[in-house]
Amino acid sequence: MLKKDTLQSQLLDIFKNTIPGAFEKAMLESYPGSSKRGKERAKKFGETMSEMLSEEWASGIAAAIDYYVKNAQIFGTVITVGSPTTQTAMINSTPVPSINGSVPNTLGIK
Repeated sequence: MLKKDTLQSQLLDIFKNTIPGAFEKAMLESYPGSSKRGKERAKKFGETMSEMLSEEWASGIAAAIDYYVKNAQIFGTVITVGSPTTQTAMINSTPVPSINGSVPNTLGIK
């Protein structure tokens, strides 16, 4: 089951581990030369961008995933065999996801 808070926490960890370095590197690449002061400023820029973006992105992405997972439409057609008391059917996926749900005994998700 999807746990939005856990997903948000995992996304936040990913962003906090990747955003500072990415923005620092991008800032360093924009400088014409290399200096101690430039490296300090680029590092601070990366940390600031992480502070500004990480929580917002993690929260927004987790909310979007949570919404779409919880509002997915599940559909399909089940054809059973046997007596009325033993009617069961296997629900499978086909190798072609686009026809899942339209072929009997397959499960489609919209």
